[in-house]
Amino acid sequence: MGTTSSPHPEPRAEPQGEPGEAAEPRPLPARPATLAARLAALPGRLAALLARPWNALRRRGEPPPGDRKSLGAAGEDAAAAFLKKSGFTILSRNYTSRRGEIDIIALDGRIVCFIEVKTRGPDPLLPPERNVTPAKKRRIRSVARHYLRSRHLLDSVCRFDVVSVILPESGTPEIELKRHAF
Repeated sequence: MGTTSSPHPEPRAEPQGEPGEAAEPRPLPARPATLAARLAALPGRLAALLARPWNALRRRGEPPPGDRKSLGAAGEDAAAAFLKKSGFTILSRNYTSRRGEIDIIALDGRIVCFIEVKTRGPDPLLPPERNVTPAKKRRIRSVARHYLRSRHLLDSVCRFDVVSVILPESGTPEIELKRHAF
């Protein structure tokens, strides 16, 4: 059996001494053991950025991690109230299947609407509806098919909407409904 050579050889310690002279190999430097030591070994600006606390890294208008659920729930409540005032009939909120979740399912006349609610705090960098990714859209479509099958509504006309909610520090929220979003 022959030996196989790897396209990426293992790093070897370089020999010390004069050429042609048999020398002891120099030991490799030790890998930093702690996270702080690893961060310090990174190039300057990257190390400084990664060492900053969470609050300094988050985007403007985005809450700290613990407040996301309460911000999302407040946004969904505001969106549901807005949809009711706009003439929608709410069929379900936070409908969940093994494929995912849909925030609001509502009727707009005879059209079944699957609505994703995106909520942001004051001064978001991007409009909230821009944060509905292609993967999220696929997941919502899959959950919508499940909902329609389970309710024997496969012949119904349906639509996918996005409601963007911007919650200011005080005052009324800015709510925008984007019909036929995807």
